[in-house]
Parts: sequence; C-alpha cells; structure tokens
Amino acid sequence: SLRPNVGRTNSYEYALFGWALEELVGNLRIANLAATFCTLLWVLFSWVGKLIFLQLHQLVLLGYLAILTASLFLVEVMGYYRQQLSSRGDLGSTHTSVMEERLRDQLGLLFHPAGKAAYLLFLAILCWAMDGLMLGLIGGVYACSALGYVYAFNTYPEFRRAGATPRATPS
Repeated sequence: SLRPNVGRTNSYEYALFGWALEELVGNLRIANLAATFCTLLWVLFSWVGKLIFLQLHQLVLLGYLAILTASLFLVEVMGYYRQQLSSRGDLGSTHTSVMEERLRDQLGLLFHPAGKAAYLLFLAILCWAMDGLMLGLIGGVYACSALGYVYAFNTYPEFRRAGATPRATPS
C-alpha cells in the first residue's frame, strides 16, 4: 500500500526475494561493491601477464574495464557511505556533500536507475568479452544486478521518480 503523505511503498507484496525497495537497493549495492572489487583485483593481476605476453588488444580492454569499474566502485562506496549516515540520522560533513555533488556531475548516468542498469549491462558484456571464467562469473553478477535495477525501476514508482537510492524515512 502507499502512504499518502510521502508516496513510498511500505508493503512487501511486490518484494523480490522478500526484500522491500531499500533492502533490494542495499543488496544490489553490496553485490556491485563485491563485483567491482573482484574485477579490480583480477584486472590488476592479469594486466601484468597481458603486458609480458604482449597481448595489446587485451590490455586495451583491461584498461577500459579498470576505468569503468573504478568509477562504479566510487559511486557505490559513496552511496553505501551515505546510506550508513542516513540510517544513523547523520547528514554528513560538507566534504561528503561536495564529493557526492562532483560525482553526480561527472558520473550522472550512475545515479539514475535506468542508467545504472545500462552501465552494469555494458560492464557484464565487457567482462564476457574477455573470455575468462572469473570474469564470466563477475559478468553474471553485473547482469543480475542490472536486472535487479530494471525490476526496481519498473515495480517501485518512488524509485523511478527519485532517480536515486531511496532514503529510509521515519514512520
């Protein structure tokens, strides 16, 4: 049902895996953080091998993957930090606001659910193009996360309107 004063869904009848919207977005964020961390570690160690064996086309793809993954990692860490601050009732410092504002200016696509889903799908395709088991699994995590964002975008109208991660409101 909808609370008429704020328009937020407070029911679990549409919940995927029994998660409400805030829980779904939080779990997608954790999955993205884990996948980006694994991707960055894999890129770091495999880059040296590709350089030694002069596989230049793979080096270029690894470079793109590292840059795109690092940008997603920054956005997700910032979102996780803001979620922790808002759950404690703390608004954070002005440095936090300035950093988030700069990230929104530079990486605005990642702050909208549809844009983040498209970005994650692109990362999944890039991982699958690298032809490795580990990156194939990580690409699967990115694809599942993209489907989760598409589901949240289509199911929850407040997520669509907000264009950002919803914040918990006191009842």
